[in-house]
Amino acid sequence: MLAGTAFATAEDTPHAVPHEETGVSTEMATHANPGVPVETSDSWDWLPTLDWDFRYKQDQPNFAINTTIYAWHFKPDLEWYEEPLNEWTWGVGFTYELHRGEDFIWAVNADIIPYDSTRDFAADIGTSIQWHNPVVDVGAQFMVLYKRNFETTWGVPVGPALFPYLHREFDYFALRIYWIPPVRAASDNQVIFQVQIPIGTTGGY
Repeated sequence: MLAGTAFATAEDTPHAVPHEETGVSTEMATHANPGVPVETSDSWDWLPTLDWDFRYKQDQPNFAINTTIYAWHFKPDLEWYEEPLNEWTWGVGFTYELHRGEDFIWAVNADIIPYDSTRDFAADIGTSIQWHNPVVDVGAQFMVLYKRNFETTWGVPVGPALFPYLHREFDYFALRIYWIPPVRAASDNQVIFQVQIPIGTTGGY
C-alpha cells in the first residue's frame, strides 16, 4: 500500500470476507470497505407486482376489481322479516389470481358490501378455484364471511361459507354469478350478480 493513501482497496486486503458471509449490513460494509462497490437490493421486492392492462390475458394471472350489483332472492318476502329483502346489494372488492393455467384458475378474493340483503354491512375474504369450460367456467369460493345476522344463528357475526359460481370472461370484463344455498335460512337462497373489470396482470405462477 502506498504511503499517504486514505483507505485500503480490495487488492490491499486479500483476506477480506464478503459482507454477505459476515452478516454485516450493506451500510456497515460500505463504510468498512469504501473502495469496494456494494450491490443493494430493493426492500420492496416482496410486494405483489402488477402490470397495468385493462383486458383479460389468457396466458397470465389477472387482477380485477369486483363490482357486486344485484342479488335475486328466491323467497324475498318472508313473514318473520319486517321489510322486503334488499336486492340491490352494491359492493366492491378484488380478485387477485395466483395461478392461471389451461385447466383452472386459483385466486384470492375479497369484497365489501355496505348494504346487504338485510340492510347491514357485510364483508368477506377467501380463495376460489375455477375450472375452465368451453362455454362458461365453473368455480367455488371458500371464504370467511362477516354478516350481522349470523349472530342470531351462531352467536358471532363471522362464519365460514362456500359458494359455487358460474364465470364468463370477455375481453374487458367478466360476469360472475354466485349461488348462495339456503343452508342457514330460507332467505339465503339467492343468486348474486357480479361484474369483474381487469386492471392488470399479476406476478403469479
